[in-house]
Amino acid sequence: MDLVQHSNLYLYYKLMPSTFATSMLAVAARNELTYRSQHGDESAGYYLAWTRFVNSG
Repeated sequence: MDLVQHSNLYLYYKLMPSTFATSMLAVAARNELTYRSQHGDESAGYYLAWTRFVNSG
């Protein structure tokens, strides 16, 4: 599964799993967004922060 070629928005949508298989994809998507965020991609950091905000309430 190569998530490098997908946009940040696509990865954000994959962070919301509905089955076991998609939950494994969600972990990979979160890892990719984290990697991008740590390497200067501000929108990836935004999507990670938004996910934390949505899940906190």
